[in-house]
Amino acid sequence: MVPDATKWVIDTVSLVAVIGVIIAFAVWTSGTNKR
Repeated sequence: MVPDATKWVIDTVSLVAVIGVIIAFAVWTSGTNKR
């Protein structure tokens, strides 16, 4: 029911969001450990 283009956009956004959260968590953890 969902167009291929829309599904591709949703998958891409979801992937970027997950990677962004992982990177943000890694940076926050390293910053906390340095302090």
